[in-house]
Amino acid sequence: MQRPSKFLRPVAIFLLVVGALGLGASFPVMGSYEGKAVLAQRVEKDTAGDLFGEAYRNIGEPQEYVIEDQKAFVEPAEDGTKRISEDYLKENGIYPTQLRSIRAVVNYARIGFGIALLLGLVTFVLAAKWSGKAEKAA
Repeated sequence: MQRPSKFLRPVAIFLLVVGALGLGASFPVMGSYEGKAVLAQRVEKDTAGDLFGEAYRNIGEPQEYVIEDQKAFVEPAEDGTKRISEDYLKENGIYPTQLRSIRAVVNYARIGFGIALLLGLVTFVLAAKWSGKAEKAA
């Protein structure tokens, strides 16, 4: 019968490497998205608003969005808030990704990679322990 430590050591190393790489990569990825995020208000064309001087109607509250297509932005509001054209987004099939959604996904990924790292560490220690017992028994 094959010793479990021979099988567990490569699994432990794999989990350690994947966990460490995943955790390490999550920080520059999140930093990149945070650098691209902009506080903006989604708006849509309002035909009735043209009569009263305001051509756009707000959709929801201002949020931090990550939108790389600069054509999606229309002239800023009077208070300086950037505005995103909902009509342009729909026409071009662009989904307005909120930064908080990206943060949630990255945090869940970090939890998963952290668990992989811990499992790899525990598995590596167990494999070393079983390997030591097997050598003493022989």
